[in-house]
Amino acid sequence: MSYVVIFKSKRTDSNQDLYYQYNDKLQEKVNTIPGYIKHYGVRHPETREGITIVYFETLDAIKQWRDDFEHIEAKNLAKTHFYENYSIEILELQKSYEWVKEN
Repeated sequence: MSYVVIFKSKRTDSNQDLYYQYNDKLQEKVNTIPGYIKHYGVRHPETREGITIVYFETLDAIKQWRDDFEHIEAKNLAKTHFYENYSIEILELQKSYEWVKEN
């Protein structure tokens, strides 16, 4: 069993340098959370709407990430400097599979 955090957002046009400073720092930091598995993210260049999907082994790992001091600091900046809006969903992953075309 694992869990998925879905973070949907719309970036502002401002504070690019500060945003990427925190983004890079947090990408390194999340890798150190016991129970973190992986994450993926995409953002539309024109609408600035994006989605990040993060996989964790446990709800405790999600809580540890949520309560991390640097993550809290970034969330506060997110509301004042980085995003027009965002939403978070946490789901229990019931099943996962993939298909890859062979060449």
